Amino acid sequence: MISSLTERSSMRTGANHVLFVLLLCMFPVTSLASELHLTGTLVLGLYQLVFFAALLAAARTQRQLLIGGLLFAPSAIGWLFVGSSSLLRLTDEAVAVGALISLTSATFLLFLVSLIVRRLFAQPHVSWSSLSAAASGFLMLGLAWAGLYGFLESAKPGSFGGLAQGDSSGELFYFSFVTLTTLGYG
Repeated sequence: MISSLTERSSMRTGANHVLFVLLLCMFPVTSLASELHLTGTLVLGLYQLVFFAALLAAARTQRQLLIGGLLFAPSAIGWLFVGSSSLLRLTDEAVAVGALISLTSATFLLFLVSLIVRRLFAQPHVSWSSLSAAASGFLMLGLAWAGLYGFLESAKPGSFGGLAQGDSSGELFYFSFVTLTTLGYG
């Protein structure tokens, strides 16, 4: 029993590190996607991989895994079937569907951030694993806010003045992280 708990704990430590590395890799790949001629499908697939790794790293109980899986499902289904960048493209993305996917993705990330923060406050000491988890939680919080901004922009186009027409997700990430880090826009 004790060896099983130790084994599970070491697996979670590795999951925190893997999640942090995936999150760090996601940002330059997203930024360079057009220059590297990567398709939207590939970039969205990377997001799905990161979301899945986040779920595995954050969920500790079957209940948390079930709730996280239900919140993750619309994003994965959207990547597979809905929109011009979908893997199996069954339908074009409607405004309502895009808004719903953005909102559920943001809700999913906020759920995972809450699990990570709650676990961090329960830690008796700081370790490399807890630092990786805290940094991952911060990055996921920025992604969640970008998803909420995407929801607002999908629900009411023109909510954010000065955004490029078409895919403005990069600008929404920028807006989210500049706000979160309090850098300022000027």
